[in-house]
Amino acid sequence: MTSIKSFALIAAAATAFATASNATIFDFDIEQENVEVVTLDGVSAPAGSQLVIYDYRLGTQGEEKGSVDLAGSRVNLRVQLDGRAQGDLLAVLTGPSGEVLDTHFIEVDDN
Repeated sequence: MTSIKSFALIAAAATAFATASNATIFDFDIEQENVEVVTLDGVSAPAGSQLVIYDYRLGTQGEEKGSVDLAGSRVNLRVQLDGRAQGDLLAVLTGPSGEVLDTHFIEVDDN
């Protein structure tokens, strides 16, 4: 009986690790400046993760522009920004424990 419990625990831990290690941000759909919503083709992350969009105009992580809590994989995810994007953005995907799982630079066309 103990070996079955141990096996179940090891399998659950391996699944959680595999899910966390496969966390990814897919392509973004943002083409011009002054947008208020960022649309993602998809995000794959464990339940309890969070995607935060930051201002990145000066090449460093600035103020938070928007966020969304995730409960697993999502497609066609829309993130409402707090105000309009005036330049480039940085997306940061964090796991349930706050660890950074992935980051993605979003180039905003200023034409």
